Amino acid sequence: MGIIIKYKTFTSIGYTILNEQLCLHKKSELPFVGWVPHAPNIIIIIIIAAGRSLSLKFNLVSQFSHCGAHLWHFHTNLRGSRVYWQPQFLPHVDVSHEWDAKTGHGTDGWGNHELQNYTDQPQNAFHTQDGRLVLRAVANHSASDADQKYTSARLVSKQTLAHDRGVLSAVILSPCAEGIWPAFWLLPQEPFVWPTDGEIDIAETWNGDAENHSCLHWGQHDQPDRHRIRGTRIPDMRQRPVQYDFVWEQPGGEAGRGRMIWYIDGRPVMKATVPAGTRPLRDMTVLLNVAMGGNVCQGKVPREGAYDMVVYAMSMAHEMENGGWGRFEYDWGHPAVREGDTY
Repeated sequence: MGIIIKYKTFTSIGYTILNEQLCLHKKSELPFVGWVPHAPNIIIIIIIAAGRSLSLKFNLVSQFSHCGAHLWHFHTNLRGSRVYWQPQFLPHVDVSHEWDAKTGHGTDGWGNHELQNYTDQPQNAFHTQDGRLVLRAVANHSASDADQKYTSARLVSKQTLAHDRGVLSAVILSPCAEGIWPAFWLLPQEPFVWPTDGEIDIAETWNGDAENHSCLHWGQHDQPDRHRIRGTRIPDMRQRPVQYDFVWEQPGGEAGRGRMIWYIDGRPVMKATVPAGTRPLRDMTVLLNVAMGGNVCQGKVPREGAYDMVVYAMSMAHEMENGGWGRFEYDWGHPAVREGDTY
């Protein structure tokens, strides 16, 4: 009987199973090979790659059968001790374990005349059996209750960036449709003053334009030169998950000091210095939400149906996985990596 192993990770890894050998194939490296004991609860795998040994811990999440095969679902951390936060999207764990749900329509439709009513209900935010976090926006035009016509989720992490330098990473499949605005972004821990204390947008797209918008906001909203934005086309955004990384360093958390780089699928797309007057980056929390309609969507309304933002993985780490801080310095100085445009 065949064995299929599903696992969650942050790197481009495939797998094959042969005689109960788990072979992980990682880009630009020799194949990883590790022995998998039968029906384990916890597995320690010694991996040999390029002459080096590495010990990894695999935790069994669930076990079930499908089409004659045993399905084992594991979680592991291939980044080792560099990761200091890694939410596990386990089906038996409530979303509220790692996230606070913001609810309601907000002031003036969350400041943008958006349509959605954010809820804390499991139909709008939940973990799947295969270890993913889903934020589901639902347009139900025929609902008699106005609060049920447009429902969605807005989640705020209980975890902050917490350190004066590091990398926040997520792998996300974004809904792309008219009237839909998914976002993965940062705001300071409450209470805060917006936008004076700073806002960082890592991944957002709207109206199905298949373009990611990396943004930075600070100061007074009506002041000139207080916004930075750079668009990056991702033509197949609808078809596949995309990896987004935000890397920061701010010595001592001092206002007006520090640097940031935004990455998409490992490629730097925007850089910025930390603006004066903003809160320390270590105070930032992670937000995930799917907005509907409003100013940013140019008043367009989504068609009836469900729109899923699927988070495959998320982590905070002390350094970048490929190249560390040397890579950051190289990218910062590269002429092709520019600051965002102002508006």
